[in-house]
Amino acid sequence: MKIAKRFLITLIVCLSVILLAGLLSFFISRPWYYRLFYPWDRYTGTVTVEVDGKPAVFSVEGTSILRPVRTARQGGSRARVSMHAGSYGIYRFRLHVEGLEQPIEFSSLKWNWKVIQYEVLVSIDREEGSVSVTGTVRETNDQGVFFERPIHETGSLEEESLSFPISW
Repeated sequence: MKIAKRFLITLIVCLSVILLAGLLSFFISRPWYYRLFYPWDRYTGTVTVEVDGKPAVFSVEGTSILRPVRTARQGGSRARVSMHAGSYGIYRFRLHVEGLEQPIEFSSLKWNWKVIQYEVLVSIDREEGSVSVTGTVRETNDQGVFFERPIHETGSLEEESLSFPISW
C-alpha cells in the first residue's frame, strides 16, 4: 500500500513539473513553445472557390502519403484544409474543381517551425480564361510572432498546371 501511494505521489509531481514547464515555455519563451510544444496543425486555413462569380463544388487532395491533409467542409464551396507540418520541406494540396480539367495546386515551403494560417478565395472566370487567388496569410517568424500579408496571384486556364504559393 505504501509503495502504491509513493508511486502515485511521484507520478503527480512529475506530471505537474511537465505541465509547469509547458506553461512556462509558452509564457516566457514563446519561440520554444512554437517550435517544441505546438500541439495543433501548423498549416491551417480555409479555401473558397467561385466559378464565374458563383460558388463551386470542389474536392481537396493531398500530394503525399507521408504528409496527410485533413479537410472539413464548411459549405459546398468552402473547406478548411489543414496539415500537421511537423518537419521541413514542401507541403502541397490540390483542388479539383467540378468542371475544370486541371487541378489547382497550393504549396508552402517550411524551412523553420513557423505556423501558417491562411484564408484564400479562388475565382475562376471561364470567359476570360483566368484564375485569381486572393486572400491573407498569417505566419510566425522565428520568435513566434505572427505577421500578416496579402496574397494576390493570377494564372491562366490555358496552362497545363496551375500552382500557387501560399508561403515561402
